[in-house]
Amino acid sequence: MAGKLNPLNKKCKKDNLKMQQVKNDNLQCKDCLYKLDDTGTPCNTSKCEKFPKMKPVKVLSGGECDEYIEE
Repeated sequence: MAGKLNPLNKKCKKDNLKMQQVKNDNLQCKDCLYKLDDTGTPCNTSKCEKFPKMKPVKVLSGGECDEYIEE
């Protein structure tokens, strides 16, 4: 089985997808009052003081947040 690619690996190679960690600096959240520090804790990018479980998908996808307040 060595050398065989699973379907996701094949798709990534075919589509030239690049996996990259999303950080607050990549989002509207970069200067939001409610952001959590994601420097040493990457999972903090997906949540904030307003969304303690998970930010809305539109925010994590690079869209605007209805709760955004600039620091």
